Amino acid sequence: MFVKDRISDLNIFERKVQIMMSMYSLSDEQTDIMDLFYRMTLDAITEFLLGKGINSLENPQTEFAVTMLTVIGWAILKHHSSVANDPSPAQRLYSRGNYYEDFKVINGFMWPFVHSTLNLPEQDLEKRSEKSFTFLHTLANYTRNPKTIRDQVVSVLLAGRDTTAATLSWAFYELSHYPEIYARLRAEILDKVSPMRAPTYEDLKHMPYLRHTIYETLRL
Repeated sequence: MFVKDRISDLNIFERKVQIMMSMYSLSDEQTDIMDLFYRMTLDAITEFLLGKGINSLENPQTEFAVTMLTVIGWAILKHHSSVANDPSPAQRLYSRGNYYEDFKVINGFMWPFVHSTLNLPEQDLEKRSEKSFTFLHTLANYTRNPKTIRDQVVSVLLAGRDTTAATLSWAFYELSHYPEIYARLRAEILDKVSPMRAPTYEDLKHMPYLRHTIYETLRL
């Protein structure tokens, strides 16, 4: 699912980015682009994994999106507390009972996708075209265990959402402090892609300044 032929199809990201950009304020009013990045990547990764995005850009209070944010925040808090061996007082505000209730929401969202895929005849899974194949279909070709499939999808969903959104947020933060670097990066993109079309995988391979900008963001 993650080889070149699959990730080179940038159609999902292009559609989600266009929706996100339509939400930028055109006036002097500020736009919280970090929030938009996290919602955009959540929409993109759910469509990539499940074949259907949750459209949290248009509906930020979608139950699944809100619950995912709560669960991830609690997991991070719990991890840091265990590493520091110092339980945070904030943990008392979000009990283990709340945690399990929120996981019921996540499972309630995931199970219909898992079960509908497992209900497909195996020969149908084998005949599906590359374009209509999702990560869920790929997993169903390797295992018929619904819990295993659910766990794998949720794991990749977390990785696909947070890492990309955090990197994009930090990149824009850093670029806002260096207008000359921003101008050079924009010039390279316009030269390779023009303002009128979406980039291709080949375009991305030939934009070294863009690649190095992202690498420097990750280093920082």
